[in-house]
Amino acid sequence: MSTTSQDDAVTQAHGTGNEPWLSTVEIRNLGVIHDATVELDRGLTVVTGETGAGKTMMVQSLSLLLGRRAESGWVRHGAEAAVVTGVYEVPGGAERSDAVQAVEGAGGFVEDGELLVTRRVTTAGRSAASVGGARVPVRTLSGVSERLVAIHGQADQWRLLSADAHREVLDAFGGAPVVERLEAYRVARDEVVRLDRALRDFDAERTLRSQRAAWLRKGLDLLETVKPEPGEEQELRERVALLDHAADLVEAGHVAAGALSGDPTDAMPEPGAVELVGQAREAMERVAHVDAEVGELHGRLRELGVLAQELAADLSSWVGGLDLDPGELQVLHERRAALRSLAQEFGRPELLPAGHPLLDPQVEVEGLEGASGAGGALVEGEGAAVAPSADIALAWGELADQELDGLGTSDEDRERLAGELEEARTTARVAADALTALRRQVASDLGERVTAEVRALAMPKAEVTVAVEGARPGPHGADAVEIRMAPNPGVPVRTVAKAASGGELSRLMLALEVVVGDAEGGVPTMVFDEVDAGVGGEAAHAIGARLARIAAERQVIVVTHLPQVAAYADRHLVIAKSDDGAVTTSDVAPVEGEARLAELARMLGGVSDSRSAREHAAELVEAARERRGS
Repeated sequence: MSTTSQDDAVTQAHGTGNEPWLSTVEIRNLGVIHDATVELDRGLTVVTGETGAGKTMMVQSLSLLLGRRAESGWVRHGAEAAVVTGVYEVPGGAERSDAVQAVEGAGGFVEDGELLVTRRVTTAGRSAASVGGARVPVRTLSGVSERLVAIHGQADQWRLLSADAHREVLDAFGGAPVVERLEAYRVARDEVVRLDRALRDFDAERTLRSQRAAWLRKGLDLLETVKPEPGEEQELRERVALLDHAADLVEAGHVAAGALSGDPTDAMPEPGAVELVGQAREAMERVAHVDAEVGELHGRLRELGVLAQELAADLSSWVGGLDLDPGELQVLHERRAALRSLAQEFGRPELLPAGHPLLDPQVEVEGLEGASGAGGALVEGEGAAVAPSADIALAWGELADQELDGLGTSDEDRERLAGELEEARTTARVAADALTALRRQVASDLGERVTAEVRALAMPKAEVTVAVEGARPGPHGADAVEIRMAPNPGVPVRTVAKAASGGELSRLMLALEVVVGDAEGGVPTMVFDEVDAGVGGEAAHAIGARLARIAAERQVIVVTHLPQVAAYADRHLVIAKSDDGAVTTSDVAPVEGEARLAELARMLGGVSDSRSAREHAAELVEAARERRGS
């Protein structure tokens, strides 16, 4: 439903200056809210309603406009999507504000002094956003809206139980100077991390290089001990094969020589081939002159005789020259074993670079059976393997020698890195000390200002301090920050987690938000979601009065269950739930006059139409008016 704004005079008495402010929120199908148009105003707007009426949905609608996380379960049952639209009034002086410039940077625009922001969430969990008429990613919506609205809820109070949150509050209060020193520290710390990692990597690499060098030296030492010669393995194979057949060779030589020359050791030797050929030549010599053909045959016999004599002499010489020492075979086998051991460790083909000539598979390798029958074979064809060899070990040795020369680890390089690291650590310590000094200075100011705020919130004797103590250096500095409080005189100052009750924690959180918000320059619109939890009586009045004072400078929207707070409203909205028996819906409407008194009476726990309850409500409103000086 549409609503109208309250009296313009009230509007003019408050304001957000020349900053954009949220004038309207349209909510469609969000939770129990089917269709509501909420018209807001400058000053203090209070939202109330019975438990379960949908106050949470009001806050969630604003969180959607801020680009915060959405859940598909928020979509009203039976609807396809929830849609929230916010309308910001943009005064003439706000046309060049950061928020408006962010809108223009996203492709949007302000039309007739209004900026429209929309968020849509489907039941499938998909989300869409637009800013100033331009569709934008949700993160862009967030970037624009966070310049305009800040939401503070009960969850923020529990953040005070976190040490990190204490530091964040202090740094936010310190503003740009703290941010600058924190950034300087982070830059210095990042350099420490980088150099420390570089030194660790250097040492790890040096260890690996040292291990590699030791392995290379082992191989080179073995090469120096074994001293293989190029092609030695092939020569050894051939020599071993010769010695393995020594007896057969000698016997064959003697038989062949005897067949040619006769056996001189035989008592009645048979004539050899040389003698028989000589006899044949002599027989033909007598008749060689008779016929030319006979003469030709005689000549051939003469040549055969000479050849037989030479062959017999060569055979005798070969047999006599055979060096067939039986002990040599053992020596050769030991040598081959040494070469094989060398090859298995340092003669593996994978130790050579690709393309090395020795990796051509068309090489004779040992250990594969082949037609030669000498323990070697020609390996060729696709998938052929190159076996380890001493020749490969020799080639590897040349490469290893070169690599070893380049593996020297420079102590100078390490000293340089270590020196740079120490300098970086000194720089980081100086930056951390500077950050600590500034934080302590800021902490003193923050403690004084928050103390003043909480004392104005019905805690007249409370004392708030912010302690900055040394801690192990980390990404946020070398400080442990703790907000401490003593609610009453004579009570020791302790961390707020132990010192503050629920109501005191609510007031402390409000005080911090006000102080930090003022220090940051603040956003035009502040939303407080039941930050008055656990509070009542005079403390509730104090919170209402403080919110009203804040609303004199900016737009404030408060969701509350306290009548004392609601009594300070410039505009009072009530969320009411209705049930027709089939569908439950909630609506948002402004209340004034008697209707407002009835709502305050209900909040007081009385009957809304009770005369005494209404009188009490009227007293609250009058007390609030007097307290704020209206």
